[in-house]
Amino acid sequence: MQKPKHLLSEWPSTAISGNDLLSSCLYSAGIVASKAGKLSPIPTFLVVCVMYLFRFIYIEVVSAIPLNGGSYNTMLNTTSKRVAAMTAALAVIAYLATGVVGAVSASDYLRAQVPSINTVESAIGILFVFAVLNVLGLSESAVIALAIFVLHIMTLLVLIVGSVMFTYKNPQNMWLLSSFFNLSLSILNLCVLPLLGPSGTIANNNVVLALMARETLGRHFELWMTIDGFIVLAGSVLTSYVGITGLVRRLACDRVMPEFLLTENSCRRTNHYIIWLYFVVASSLVVCLNGDIVMLSSVFSYAFLGLLLLFSGGAILFKLKRSHMPRDTSAAWWKCIVAFLMVFCGFLGTLLGDPIVSVVFALYFLVVGSLIFVMLERILLLRLCMFIMKSLCPSKKDKKIELDATNLSSDSDLDEPLLPRTGALGGRTIRKVTCNRDFFVAHGCRWMQAIQAINAPPVVFFLKHMSLSLLNKAVRYIRANEHTENIKIVHVHAPGTPDPLGFPDLIDYVSIEGTFEPALVQWLASYWNISTNMMFIRQPDNIDAHKVSLLGVRVIAS
Repeated sequence: MQKPKHLLSEWPSTAISGNDLLSSCLYSAGIVASKAGKLSPIPTFLVVCVMYLFRFIYIEVVSAIPLNGGSYNTMLNTTSKRVAAMTAALAVIAYLATGVVGAVSASDYLRAQVPSINTVESAIGILFVFAVLNVLGLSESAVIALAIFVLHIMTLLVLIVGSVMFTYKNPQNMWLLSSFFNLSLSILNLCVLPLLGPSGTIANNNVVLALMARETLGRHFELWMTIDGFIVLAGSVLTSYVGITGLVRRLACDRVMPEFLLTENSCRRTNHYIIWLYFVVASSLVVCLNGDIVMLSSVFSYAFLGLLLLFSGGAILFKLKRSHMPRDTSAAWWKCIVAFLMVFCGFLGTLLGDPIVSVVFALYFLVVGSLIFVMLERILLLRLCMFIMKSLCPSKKDKKIELDATNLSSDSDLDEPLLPRTGALGGRTIRKVTCNRDFFVAHGCRWMQAIQAINAPPVVFFLKHMSLSLLNKAVRYIRANEHTENIKIVHVHAPGTPDPLGFPDLIDYVSIEGTFEPALVQWLASYWNISTNMMFIRQPDNIDAHKVSLLGVRVIAS
């Protein structure tokens, strides 16, 4: 634990994230132009402004909680688990749409050179290939990512230079000028290609950069642009697989997703259930929307904008409720508020602009949300099943319950108390089944067993000071957000200091002499066989305690 971790240098780490972000240049310019026409640089500029604001928000939140999960992790440490779970559902849809858009866009660029290729079948094929590669253990390589990143940057720079030269030679196509480098592709697209017509931007919005390459530098550069686009977009599919695997693993560890998703195959130690489920759902989305890149991008917009909306709201709550947690920087309040309002306007615009796509988004969100809801409310659902069964299958002896209370108390002939009974007429009742242990284990109703099994795993709360109010907050949070009947209260005191016996009557209170550090937390997790995700702590106010929270220990109290 004390050894420094191996960290990527600046360029490889930039390449891994940059490939995913810059892949959007391959399809966003045409989609924005088909929606906004000649005014497309304006919404592109607004997007640049929003992402510039989120740069500071991300740095503040992620430097304080640098854990897998992103927006989900932020909401989990500032709000309730149910709100965080809704954020996780949006994150799952965003990863889903990212992979699908990348696969379909890669197929479109390939189809621009080989028209006989079917976009839907090719996209599903790309998703399948990367599913197999992930099952075999292939993940993102920093070296390969850096090579792709450099190739893509060089390609875009050559395209920009070629487009500027073409614009200078053909001034009649000059519609709009701008000095912003980040808007160059959006602006030069309007300068190089006509907006309408069979060879225009709107008709070919999925392969705009390839057409720009052919128009400016010829057929050979178009082929180069196509190969570059296919590689980068296919790489974004790999990124989606890696991202969704990490997110779902985190959700399963937090008991938000089914635990079987953590199962690893014996050969490559990869989570094959997650990978194949992602492939099936992503393929269904490709088929459902027939590979339409515009509609697929709208689905991604719904999820991503909703995710940014919740993340910016979480950042505001983070400032209010976790103000003492160490962080590298602090984003100004106006940046958080302006970013929230701009994303909210964008979300409303997407909602009003594509009402049909909203139905598809709602359908997939409902599927993911229903799975999460069942996991969070499974005890309530099991108890509801028991209640329904008792109501629909009463036994004949239930009628005796309606006897007068006086007659019941004076009736000494009854061999056993008259309790509500259930079960089919003439068969065993639920009460007799539950009272007969052997029959219960061998045959009977499993609801009570299931509830007990769900509540059995313990959780840990690290109590720094013997504060009854703090302990009360922690217990109330755990009862409201976790399925457990076993809370271990752990107090760590420095060597040589007496054990503070503040609560000697606590059922499961453990006092440990030592230093509160990551090594101690991991030892306890291994000793009790409890995931660090199921350990809780109050808001850390120093670097040493903050290092513990970086293991996944959840902050639940101020």
